[in-house]
Amino acid sequence: MRRGRPTQRLPFIRLSIWRRNKRRIRAMRFTRDENGIAAVEFALILPLFLMFYLGLVEVSRGMRVSQKLDQIVRTLGDLAAQKIGGGQNPGQAAILEWEWRQLFSAGNALIAPLSFWQLGMTISEVKISPKAGGGYKAMVQWTETVRGLHRPCDVALTPSTILSPNNIEPAYLNGTNPPTYIIIADVTYTYSPGINFEMFKWRNAPTWTFRRTFYSPIRNTYDPPHIQHFGVQTT
Repeated sequence: MRRGRPTQRLPFIRLSIWRRNKRRIRAMRFTRDENGIAAVEFALILPLFLMFYLGLVEVSRGMRVSQKLDQIVRTLGDLAAQKIGGGQNPGQAAILEWEWRQLFSAGNALIAPLSFWQLGMTISEVKISPKAGGGYKAMVQWTETVRGLHRPCDVALTPSTILSPNNIEPAYLNGTNPPTYIIIADVTYTYSPGINFEMFKWRNAPTWTFRRTFYSPIRNTYDPPHIQHFGVQTT
């Protein structure tokens, strides 16, 4: 009886060994199995590539806004500065009300297909005149805006605090025959990303404000080359 006990336990021992070997074989097969590696790598890399791609999309949109603003500010400044008629006196220029609407409508059209509600446009005329102690001073004559900020136009040609003569292009300062007038176009655009990541929104959606300013000499032959606002003499 005692000699038969090992013989009776042998099938159970073999079964346990077979089970252990089966687990080891499965583990070895799992570690050596290369099926699905590409799918796992793709799942790990996909979020990084998506963020990189979406970042490039937003950078390209921002560059597009910047290029459009350069075009808009130059267009507004040039169109306003080359006005040659419509004033009270022969040869004197003036921008009438319907012409203002056309000017700003051109800016709205140039910003398309982007939304024009974030676009602010301001056109101002500034007088450059010599100071008693030497040098020059800049004074705002009139200003017109759509969704933008007016340049302060002080009474009795008092120098405005928002515009310094040092900020004006030297080529536009007529030192031989002052005073002279220039047109200044200001354009702003509040840019919001088209793709917002919820996980990065700690507060509000991020926004950036683009600003452009363009100086343009008045091109009419009236002396001095002044442009009236709404066809009414303001100085």
